[in-house]
Amino acid sequence: METAERIFIPKKLNSATVSSFINSAIEVLEGEKKMKYPEIIFDFSRLHFVEPAGFVTLYNTLQFLISRGCKIYLSINRDNCSPAVKYLDDSGFFKQFGIDLDLKPRLRPTTTEIQSIKASNFRSWSSNTLVPWLQRQTGNTKSSFDDLESAISEIFNNINDHAQCEGVAGGFAQYFPNDNKIRIVIADFGVGIRHTVRRFQKDIFTHSQALKWASEKNNSSGSTPKNRGVGLTHIQQCTANLNGVVAFKSGDAEMRTQNGERKFSKAEYHYPGTYIEVILDSRHIPNIPDEEEDFEW
Repeated sequence: METAERIFIPKKLNSATVSSFINSAIEVLEGEKKMKYPEIIFDFSRLHFVEPAGFVTLYNTLQFLISRGCKIYLSINRDNCSPAVKYLDDSGFFKQFGIDLDLKPRLRPTTTEIQSIKASNFRSWSSNTLVPWLQRQTGNTKSSFDDLESAISEIFNNINDHAQCEGVAGGFAQYFPNDNKIRIVIADFGVGIRHTVRRFQKDIFTHSQALKWASEKNNSSGSTPKNRGVGLTHIQQCTANLNGVVAFKSGDAEMRTQNGERKFSKAEYHYPGTYIEVILDSRHIPNIPDEEEDFEW
């Protein structure tokens, strides 16, 4: 392993640091993704804080490198690991890679397990895992999250139909009771929004132009009978109805939507594929009564 490249995971792995972290580990080329190093050691010694954005991105980064034939090694001090490493372990991160740190992991009530997004499981995750978990965090009814479940399923459809991510996609959610925030992150390491949009709009050249087009009402990239292709607009409207915020990253484009207002910015680093984060305040989610079922004998 003397020839392996050592990558230190930053002290804080969150939405502000994920893109620079990715770019330190992989080289993303337009039209092709090429490995920088055949072997990489990911060093966890500096890691002290992880947000859902960092969790999913770290998961996707390792999955991407492994899918490209890169040998991955994890450097972890099992006898003196940080609470952040224990948090990753409790949320199923190391289990996904067949690693047992002997820390007796136990899923915390405030998180879901990290979920690999595949065509075979994405519907069951949103309906059987995410929505019941949201109900437990908020005390709200299932009907309160019906539209969110539909919007997330549409995003998953887009990942499976358009992203060409070869299984490199993940979903994760966490509740922060101290500030009443729920964060749901879905991200893939696919071709990105611009690649998909340019199949329909040849006059779009930049990532920002593509993200603007894809996030506008009535613009659709739907290509299969079960995919309406309106995932971005649907999740924006759904999040607004829940008094929340949704953030997007794709390439060097970033967008944040709140109360129907979109704010765009250009990122310093390239984000491969597409990243979506939904941020909700548990105090401000409308509680919609479940409809009573009628029974006949």
